[in-house]
Amino acid sequence: MFTPFRRAWLDHGWRAPARTGPSTVSWIDPDGLALRCEIPDDSDGSAALPPAGESAARGRWQEFLGDELDRYRVDRDRPDLDATSRMSPYLKFGCVHPRTLLHDLVGRSDEGAVTFRSELCWRDCYADVLHHRPDTVRAAYNHRFDAMRHDTGPDAERAFAAWAAGRTGFPIVDGGITSNRHGWQWTAGCGIGAAPYFRVFNPTVQGEKFDPSGDYVRRWVPEWRGIAGRQVHRLPGGSPDGYPAPLVDHADERREALARYTELTASHPRRP
Repeated sequence: MFTPFRRAWLDHGWRAPARTGPSTVSWIDPDGLALRCEIPDDSDGSAALPPAGESAARGRWQEFLGDELDRYRVDRDRPDLDATSRMSPYLKFGCVHPRTLLHDLVGRSDEGAVTFRSELCWRDCYADVLHHRPDTVRAAYNHRFDAMRHDTGPDAERAFAAWAAGRTGFPIVDGGITSNRHGWQWTAGCGIGAAPYFRVFNPTVQGEKFDPSGDYVRRWVPEWRGIAGRQVHRLPGGSPDGYPAPLVDHADERREALARYTELTASHPRRP
């Protein structure tokens, strides 16, 4: 459960960043160096790669602290805005330690700081889950869901292929085909936490809410670039030429999903 983990995480606290200087360790920082970057053959070359190294990490962090943290709590949920911290690659590759970021937030109780501190806690929480349960990379954290009834056969394979290719017919889904195993498990109710399984998101409504101008869809789904405003989520005349009709009827699939969740709950009640 994330909430008690966060409570213990905050109560425990963290050490201050290590005090190091030029005489203690010699770092190789790529700042100013000519580096070779391998771009995948299937890339269109449009990826904007961040500058590498500790200096770049600290510079990006100071930009975020000074200009963007105040809006982080609300804007981070908007895929059409460049409103996340963009610190993930620096944290992943060890260019900056989370204790450094936390140290700079000490004493701050504003909404942006509280939310960003909580996001760093989510990072630690999932790292802890992976440490103790490496099987959750490819399996449900809650093993009750192993018995859930699911479709098989050619139709199911075609549906999965359409999803993987970003051709579901739901623009906000097709624009954001990414992978976050534990986050998706939390959403589906089979991971840590207490996300209710009966809360089934409507992708059209979510698109209208979090991409109100339609900019995100137009950026990542080329068939919709000629459609103005929020109509990219619900075009009165149907999908534009070249874009598939919705793969499923969402209302029908919601009812079917709830029926299968109910079967699972009845046959595998949660242990106290």
